[in-house]
Amino acid sequence: MRFSVLQDEVYIGLKDASSEVIDRIPMMINQARNEISAEVELPALRVLSSLNTIPGQAWVALPTGNAQRLLFVGTSSGRISAVDGGLVDLLSVYPALDQVSAVEYVALEGSVLYYQGSPAVAQALIIYYTTFPTAMSNSSDQPTELPEPLQRGLILHKTLELFYDELEEGMEDGQKINKAVHELEYKKYKTRLEEWAAKRRPHVITSSWSV
Repeated sequence: MRFSVLQDEVYIGLKDASSEVIDRIPMMINQARNEISAEVELPALRVLSSLNTIPGQAWVALPTGNAQRLLFVGTSSGRISAVDGGLVDLLSVYPALDQVSAVEYVALEGSVLYYQGSPAVAQALIIYYTTFPTAMSNSSDQPTELPEPLQRGLILHKTLELFYDELEEGMEDGQKINKAVHELEYKKYKTRLEEWAAKRRPHVITSSWSV
């Protein structure tokens, strides 16, 4: 579904919105897409790539930015463990990030991959990770990471849920009625998306942190 059509759908769902709220529709639609992709791993957002470690440095930027989560890091010899707690846990064991050795552990922080040890000679790593969707800006852009039959329902209700969470803040009875309505509708579409994604999910063993 085209970006312009999605904006129209959200505008209709907002009913008597102010111009200030209407101006935020494009941004909120893209925010909704980010939140959807964070909740359900989408095949179109997976990236398989490679990179080389940098001697004397314990981190390297991923080839494609806007990273979300690591699925796999390894070498031709096998898998490298990803630290479950991210960079904080990696620093708790290697606070100086100065161990010189082959890479044993990695942690993702934003779009930067941190590793320990740090090889004296560049080491090639294979990486498989997901990204957030590229923001839509042109009227003809489409949320191609989502299956077409679910695009309208997912994005419309998630966007309206986000909007009404703000618009109904401070209600006297403390209830956010419109938010609850769209949250419920979104969950119905999310269940269908999860079923669709499950059929396309790679079977990857979850890594664990141990020293």
